[in-house]
Amino acid sequence: MKTSDAQYEETIIDEPLKVRGEDQEDLAVISSHLQDAIFLHQDMNYDQEKRELAILLNRVRWELAGGKKNQNNPAERVRSLLLIRDVLEINFLLPQDKGTEIPLSLLALEFKPGEDGTGRLSCRLSGHWDIHATVECINVYLTDVTKPYLAPSRKLPTHPE
Repeated sequence: MKTSDAQYEETIIDEPLKVRGEDQEDLAVISSHLQDAIFLHQDMNYDQEKRELAILLNRVRWELAGGKKNQNNPAERVRSLLLIRDVLEINFLLPQDKGTEIPLSLLALEFKPGEDGTGRLSCRLSGHWDIHATVECINVYLTDVTKPYLAPSRKLPTHPE
């Protein structure tokens, strides 16, 4: 019989992540799961008629790092779909000179409120690039769509202080 308290690591279920965001607090949680996710230009699709921006990306499974960015754990990634709904307008500030083969690295999702629940949802990327979506409201989904795989580098990303 176990007498000690449950540890955080014991509570993680190896199930696909499926999260919906409807406010800024939800968006902060989704953003933390997406830090250091990578994707290419061709992995994005904006459907103006449906008012949806979809990005298929390879995200780091930070939830398995025990709440810390610990280099001792082998890094896993998983293909995930980020879906931003109720998009009124979109602006891409992305590299154009080297074509579509440049990997883009997502650093964070940010939201600046506007009037009556509208606002600007920004995907902040490394290299001072951004994707800005004017949205009717926060309506974001993040869903894992493949099985996890060991990252080729076998290391978690780091950011110099």
